[in-house]
Amino acid sequence: KEETELYKLEAQEWQPILAWFCERYNVQIESSREITGPQISQETKSILRKHLQSYSLWAVHGFSFAVETIKSLILTLCCVDRHISVEKAVFLSRLEEEFQTDHWGRVEWAHELNQQDLQARLSAAVLFIHLSSSSTFVKSKQLPRLRTPLPRVKSKSACHVDIPALCMLKPREKEEVRNK
Repeated sequence: KEETELYKLEAQEWQPILAWFCERYNVQIESSREITGPQISQETKSILRKHLQSYSLWAVHGFSFAVETIKSLILTLCCVDRHISVEKAVFLSRLEEEFQTDHWGRVEWAHELNQQDLQARLSAAVLFIHLSSSSTFVKSKQLPRLRTPLPRVKSKSACHVDIPALCMLKPREKEEVRNK
């Protein structure tokens, strides 16, 4: 009876995750009741390998840390894609343990400490993946066109970039320059 209840809970919680994952990555992965896990085709492995290779080496280290933490590439990719929260991923990775603690009771300090540790480690890994994968750019702003060109001054920064003198003037002085 207990085994059947656990299987129903796992199917209820994991089926939506597996369905989303298979659709998102265009792969076929089936759930399994065996301890060895499901058979994964070479095509699926190739698709996932290519996806992971699209990340920087730093991000791949983040993936490695996250998968080591929750023992699931599927849950890690769900978190990175923001399909599920870190808390939900940790809950799913500990689903059997959660089932057992609901049935037999919880050792407050031990079970909660483990859960919080996994959440902190997974959060750090996902954040690291996002930060090492993001690209940013700086868009320079154009100053309003003035009737007379402004003198340029050297900045005191280490990069020695010319800065328009207008930026260094007080608001009243800027108005005087604009009105000239």
